[in-house]
Amino acid sequence: MYGKGLLKGMAITLRHAFERDITVQYPEERPRLQERFRGRLEFHFERCISCGLCTRACPNRVLSFESEAPLPGLKKKRLLTYTIDLQYCMFCALCVEICPTDSLYFSHQFELTCARRGDIRAVYHRPPELDEKEREEAERTARAREAPGEEAAPAADEAKRRKQVEAVKAALVKNPARALGRVLEDENDIALMAAVLAADEKKAATVAALLVEDPDKARKVVAGLLAREKKARPREGGGGQ
Repeated sequence: MYGKGLLKGMAITLRHAFERDITVQYPEERPRLQERFRGRLEFHFERCISCGLCTRACPNRVLSFESEAPLPGLKKKRLLTYTIDLQYCMFCALCVEICPTDSLYFSHQFELTCARRGDIRAVYHRPPELDEKEREEAERTARAREAPGEEAAPAADEAKRRKQVEAVKAALVKNPARALGRVLEDENDIALMAAVLAADEKKAATVAALLVEDPDKARKVVAGLLAREKKARPREGGGGQ
């Protein structure tokens, strides 16, 4: 039929003419972003414990920080500055996943263009109110140690330690990569160590206690258990043959 192609083309045009518009008139209209969208990497200063896991996990050395010793009577290091150099960020989220306190997160801010290259580097400085809060906490700790009836303090510390150990034991089961990531770097070693601890509750309890009380000793103990397990596995395989 003559003109059939023309009629078919006009039908397609008319069908699309009455469809709902899907074009977003940016920047007047803002796009709708999914909840897990990775925009700008942001940082919660007050949550950070200066453990350094994020800096070791970052493949491009995007993250860096400065810290100093804690105030007398306190255990938490004093974070001074935290820097995120977004020009090298791959948005891989390794730092977000490994952070034990959820200090890092991705916002929906995607407009990262800057007039100068150095402006894309975000530097977070220590808030003054955080200094005041830590000074008050250090003073309360000092007064509590000097006050009579301090016999209850060791019991409270012991209860807190047990609570932390139980939390780490639960983390070794639910998320071993995060818990063991403090002392191991290789993913295969973490998987093997998680299997060993899952099979032996006594070892899991020992490692959990060391992770809370003495991370350096925990690293040595885990390395010894890992070496022993790797050495034993070839013999088990050979006996089966």
